[in-house]
Amino acid sequence: MGINGLFTKTQLRVLTLLFGQTFRSFYTNEIISAVDAGSGTVQRELANLELAGLVDVKRIGNQKHYQANFNSPIFKELRALILKIAESNTTPGTVPTTESP
Repeated sequence: MGINGLFTKTQLRVLTLLFGQTFRSFYTNEIISAVDAGSGTVQRELANLELAGLVDVKRIGNQKHYQANFNSPIFKELRALILKIAESNTTPGTVPTTESP
């Protein structure tokens, strides 16, 4: 599990990618590759995030694109938490953030 058991490793990596780079969307295979996890595991996490209203999903051609949902009532708080965890996580293999808060 991630820091304090809040998130699994895959959850934390997916959230860090999406909430660390909120200015863009990512297609499914791009997320799978970036978080270095299995296809089924990542797709399950993305489906859960969509059901929770934490990500927006749009189809572009044959691809599903995922982006952090700015309109989620907990967007700011979740983003701040994810960035804080990512900042304190210095282990190799984590997804870096490239966008300033």
